[in-house]
Amino acid sequence: MLAAEHVDVSTMREAAIVGGITRCVISCGRVNGPWVSQYAADILAEFRVRNVDATPPGPMEIGMLADRFQTSYRQPFPG
Repeated sequence: MLAAEHVDVSTMREAAIVGGITRCVISCGRVNGPWVSQYAADILAEFRVRNVDATPPGPMEIGMLADRFQTSYRQPFPG
């Protein structure tokens, strides 16, 4: 949770993706792309955030934010 707090996000979409990453890391100690993607899409749809793309994020978008998260987490994620 502390690592997620230090990840610089600039949009609601990025915040939803970081939320998915946080949930995955807490649950299983790694980033599971499909889980993160589904969580981000679900949470944006659930909150009905206007003017935010609610389509599931792809591997590049998740990877970029996972790299930022991992920098704050200060531990490598298992492969």
